[in-house]
Amino acid sequence: MSSVAEQVRGRPLPFLKLWRMHRFMTQSDLIAASGLSRATVVRAERGDMTVGFSNIKRLAEALGITPEELTFTEPSEPTSGVYPAVERAEQHSEGKEEQENDTPTRRP
Repeated sequence: MSSVAEQVRGRPLPFLKLWRMHRFMTQSDLIAASGLSRATVVRAERGDMTVGFSNIKRLAEALGITPEELTFTEPSEPTSGVYPAVERAEQHSEGKEEQENDTPTRRP
């Protein structure tokens, strides 16, 4: 097992909700991006459970941070400029605008 896994496995994630909010993500965004169940994310945010390394890794990847940052560091200033939920929303709206612009206008 890697030293990172040994450091972070089986720990609570006291900063999970702060990181999610810092990344402008809803719980639904985090659930979709991580592939974890709603119950797992909710319980991890509330501190009702310790989280295994594989789930910590999935949550960290969804948030665009390292497992160590997620486990031990409170977010402050944006460090990488990565806001997954906002970027997905912007891409979605840009695609919608392109579709609307490509649609021929019908005249009566």
